[in-house]
Amino acid sequence: MRSFYTKMLVVITLISLWCIATWFISGSYYNSLITEQIRQETQLTHDRAQDLADSIRRNLNYLGGIPGFFVHAVRVNKALSLFGPGTIPSKLSPETKKLRWTADPVLKDLDQTLAIASTSFHADLIHVVNAAGDSIAASNWNTPDTTIGTNYAEREYFRMNKNGQPGLQYAIGKTTHIPGLFFSAPVIVNGQFMGTVVTKADVPNLTFLIKQTDSYVTDKNGVIILAHDKDKEMLSLAGSPVSRMSTAQKMAIYQRDGFPELHITPWGENEFPSLLSIQGENSPLVIAAKELPEYGLTVYVEGDLPTFVDLKRERMLYFLFPATLGSLLILFAFGGLIHMRSINIARKNLLESERRFKILSAGAFEGIAITSQGKFLDVNNQLTQILGCEQNEIVGQPIMRFIAPEDQDKVMANIRDGIESNIEHEMLRKDGSRVLVESHGQTIVQGGIPIRLTAIRDITERKLFEIELKRQAHIDHLTGVSNRGYFMVQAEQELSRAVRYDKPLSLYMLDIDFFKKVNDSYGHKIGDLVLIKLAEICRQTLREVDIIGRVGGEEFVILLPETDLVEATEVAERLREAIAKSRVPLEGGLPLHFTVSIGVTSMVSKDDNMDVLLNLADKALYGAKEKGRNRVCVAKQ
Repeated sequence: MRSFYTKMLVVITLISLWCIATWFISGSYYNSLITEQIRQETQLTHDRAQDLADSIRRNLNYLGGIPGFFVHAVRVNKALSLFGPGTIPSKLSPETKKLRWTADPVLKDLDQTLAIASTSFHADLIHVVNAAGDSIAASNWNTPDTTIGTNYAEREYFRMNKNGQPGLQYAIGKTTHIPGLFFSAPVIVNGQFMGTVVTKADVPNLTFLIKQTDSYVTDKNGVIILAHDKDKEMLSLAGSPVSRMSTAQKMAIYQRDGFPELHITPWGENEFPSLLSIQGENSPLVIAAKELPEYGLTVYVEGDLPTFVDLKRERMLYFLFPATLGSLLILFAFGGLIHMRSINIARKNLLESERRFKILSAGAFEGIAITSQGKFLDVNNQLTQILGCEQNEIVGQPIMRFIAPEDQDKVMANIRDGIESNIEHEMLRKDGSRVLVESHGQTIVQGGIPIRLTAIRDITERKLFEIELKRQAHIDHLTGVSNRGYFMVQAEQELSRAVRYDKPLSLYMLDIDFFKKVNDSYGHKIGDLVLIKLAEICRQTLREVDIIGRVGGEEFVILLPETDLVEATEVAERLREAIAKSRVPLEGGLPLHFTVSIGVTSMVSKDDNMDVLLNLADKALYGAKEKGRNRVCVAKQ
């Protein structure tokens, strides 16, 4: 009997130990599942947020460049000259102003030009405002809610333009009552502020950017202006600046005073602090935020974890199953040693969500084609203009006759697979020239025969405009060398390459001696010629791989890849001598001579960063100036 009780005690002890061990193991397994699920969803959410931020940035960069494109337009300047630089708004009623200004031939011509530009650039509104803040011409001139005659002097973007700065603001449209992002650029004539050109992107028309993900966008005041879930729009984030704004400020921007708070609270699991709850939803989520500081916007993307609650319930199953099985085996063996059996619970990995979203150009295309079985059935007049043909020269002809040879496979695959998406390709005109187009096709079946409806738009001007905007963003407009921002991007890339391949790298900090005296004595126009001459000599003296950047008024930085300190010093002397020998011709006088001081440094350690190199070169430049200028000084390292 004692032996039986002893065995039972052993059995009970083993079962107890097994259950305790199973409890901790199941808890660890549960935590590892949840942790991995959170990690994957967090990474995916950050990727979605980055993709969405990049997509919004691309769209807004395009729209933001439109006002700058028009500020020098002859029609804009001619229209603003009718009003002059006066800052007192017209006392006429908005309706009277609208009737008079839309009837004026000069303003009417500008109205029609803006309407065409608005369609071409896919802007919801483009209008011109005079120095007093009155809208004098607009792309929506012939609509009931036109901006013409309305005053915008109190808008933030207008105040920024009066100070010579480009403007950006989120606000509710005064006449359309549609929320939008307003981009503006000042029109300066002979140093006087004459007015501004404004482009608006209606926020509702940006919904396509976020339609495939749980996300929302806030403005600089913390107000949600665009959301996948429309119920979240016009809510505010906790502690956001809008809570500290006056009623008048809120009404001026949003035409409303109340902004309920979007309730975001911790989910309540101390082991998983990154989990959040929004508006008391039943499942936790993670949130990723990406800022667009240049537009005052922040993108938020939510990542749901709908299986979290189910996994939490299943934790008891993870414990009960092995505990019961182990206990039965221990009882069956009467306290014998039970070999632990591995319990492999096959779980499928979380399926990666479908691709974030795909931006489709939903604007109106200029040409329409109906095709079937590889031939054109019908086309509209706009497509005949794009291709330079008559309608009867296109209808009945094979599609591929008008497609550039290198793009035919891509177009055929798009048609064959019935893909409904935008593709860019080149088409052949009647005269043999090519035109870059964007086409969007959709296949329908009529009478058992597949028919393809395709919208085609000429995007040649848009592409050229995008290339010009990109170039202007990288180049200093006066000297043609890299501007500060683009130089730093190139410099960081070269520094990383030098560290990776263990190559030398040198840097100059260069400054024109007594440049202020040149400007004071000869004027800024001659000073500009000196800067242009300096950049020209640098390009002639240095290699193509050397990177030249203008980082200040008369201050330049030059990066020399695969160049050690000795060689860099020799090149710097050669550059200094070439500059000293140069001449800037002056009208009615002797040519102007100028010299430079150069500070030289090189990368010594792989731990050196660009800030260290710039600081060393700057100190060397200061030393060169202290020693009398017109000399090269090497940094002490």
